[in-house]
Amino acid sequence: MHRSSSSRLKARIALAVTMAFETMATTKGYSVTQFFVSAVVASVFVGALAGVASADSKLGVSVNVGANGAALVRGAEVTAVSGTQVDAKTSWGSAVLNWIVKTDAETEYVGKNGKDIARSEITVGDTISFRGSLDQTLSGLVVKAKIVKDWSKTEAKHKLSGTVSSINTSLNSFVVTHGSATTTIETSSSTKFTEDGDNATFADLFVNAKVKIVGLLNASTSIFTATSVEIDEDSSSWSKNDKNEWRNWIRSKIWLKLWNKDRYENDD
Repeated sequence: MHRSSSSRLKARIALAVTMAFETMATTKGYSVTQFFVSAVVASVFVGALAGVASADSKLGVSVNVGANGAALVRGAEVTAVSGTQVDAKTSWGSAVLNWIVKTDAETEYVGKNGKDIARSEITVGDTISFRGSLDQTLSGLVVKAKIVKDWSKTEAKHKLSGTVSSINTSLNSFVVTHGSATTTIETSSSTKFTEDGDNATFADLFVNAKVKIVGLLNASTSIFTATSVEIDEDSSSWSKNDKNEWRNWIRSKIWLKLWNKDRYENDD
């Protein structure tokens, strides 16, 4: 007699939970009777279609798997990252469930604040949540993830003032020295540049320029993405007034030359 996919799924989850209880029983010294009762309770809990659920006050761990294989796991710790696969575990004391999170081009990756992040930003030790479907063709707990949220990746609004020490025009980034530290500033097409209140561009940056930057600092990667960059004109050897005076002087010379030329031609 063939069992339904729903029954097989319940059995697999029950087995995983039972193994977790078995580990806990071994380490805690529970009796055989206590272990048997725990296993039965775990199986009934899964069979109730409520999924497997638990919570840890410190980690905020929860696991929910529906009868159709829909999975939602919160508070898992990343144990390995290899290509498109992320290995993670959820722990309740000595009880541990190991997960294989399969991702692809359709998987969404977000940080703590809901902003998109790159898959490469997920690293061992991070705390993640993921949602997807349990792959019922494979043994173990393998989830095809639709979305992965990394709670360890967060960006906060930050301000920074310093002096430009180097510029990378190919990457539209530059390094700012502030005190004894340096920070790499990344810019994009949406970054607003100003110089003395006037619109400016990335090309207006120069080494030794004093800048004030507002943007988002990723605490885990130390990447500073600028939303605005203010260039201090006083840091340039040519101030705005100097440039204007030089421009006006050149224009006056050109006009004088043209005027003299026109007068000479009229005299002839």
